[in-house]
Amino acid sequence: MGMTRYQQAKRITLWGIVINGLLSVIKLIVGFFGHSQALVADGVHSLSDLFTDAMVLLATRAANQAPDEAHPYGHGRFETVAAVGLAIVLLFVGVGIGVSAIKSMVTGHALPKPDMWVLIVALISVVANEFLFQITLRVAKRIRSELLNANAWHNRGDALSSLVVLIGALLSIVGFHWGDAIAAVIVAALIVKMALGMVWRSLRELVDTGIDDELREKIYQAVLKVSGVAAVHQLRSRLLAGEVYLDLHVQVAPLISVSEGHFISEEVMRMLRAKFDHVKDITVHIDPEDDNVALATNARMPDRKVVEAVLHQADSKAFAQVSYSVLHYWHGELFVVCILKPDAVVVNESRARFEAALAKCYTPVKVAFLSESRL
Repeated sequence: MGMTRYQQAKRITLWGIVINGLLSVIKLIVGFFGHSQALVADGVHSLSDLFTDAMVLLATRAANQAPDEAHPYGHGRFETVAAVGLAIVLLFVGVGIGVSAIKSMVTGHALPKPDMWVLIVALISVVANEFLFQITLRVAKRIRSELLNANAWHNRGDALSSLVVLIGALLSIVGFHWGDAIAAVIVAALIVKMALGMVWRSLRELVDTGIDDELREKIYQAVLKVSGVAAVHQLRSRLLAGEVYLDLHVQVAPLISVSEGHFISEEVMRMLRAKFDHVKDITVHIDPEDDNVALATNARMPDRKVVEAVLHQADSKAFAQVSYSVLHYWHGELFVVCILKPDAVVVNESRARFEAALAKCYTPVKVAFLSESRL
């Protein structure tokens, strides 16, 4: 039996906690004794990764709880909120590192040359973080987790920052005294840029930004190919923890039965779930015509209760022969199909009286009789 979404996220995040824990201790010790301000800054960054990894674990666990009465769409927003929190932490870390490095350059005092161990630790950090990036990104894509995806790119950012530390330390060793401090500033800039990008993506999801135009068009064209679908309009979407939630209006032939309309909507939902595996929830509204037309005209039409009352008052004897009626509201017209009892005898004058009575409260209107025995 395969692991659940949470179990996969938990396992890969625990890998990150172990690796970042070891890296942070090694970087801080070697950076301090090896005279590398950039490596110390990178060590603080790795230490902050432990906190963000813990946030990822807690948020993923909360986000994967089943929907309940208070959260009918699930708890996926916990992932998004946690991603914002993670980004804010990184933003402060980046600003702090940058300010500290700039202050050291402003003082005008050349810093001691970094030790060779700084180069070795920085290289190990590059390899370790790139490894974390690859395995975390693979899991993030498999379980469609935006939070885990953000954490993966966070690891790629760590790898790049360690690479900058490596280059800066090398420059300092060969005689460029401010190389290490400049490297620390570049690391800080990378962290800040990454944090701002994460905040932007997460906030877009929190304010219900829809899917991109390319995916929207693919969904639109796929729905149009479903048998019975005449048109699609009001296709709306939102993202929730990497999953897509859709609602759309599907136009069908105006005189089909309610059950056939429901069948078509079920076919649309089955197709979307089969073709787009990241679509989580779908609401399909069936329309007999474009809503832009229907909303302006149907509001003035009488409902079933009014129609049947008018028919009964117009010709009570004929109405008594009606087993049930079918109402069609289409293109501003009302069509009333009276299904007669098997032994009913109704003359055309009754149909004319029905139409005349209904025309007083709404026009245009048409009435038809159909014997139940012919169905």
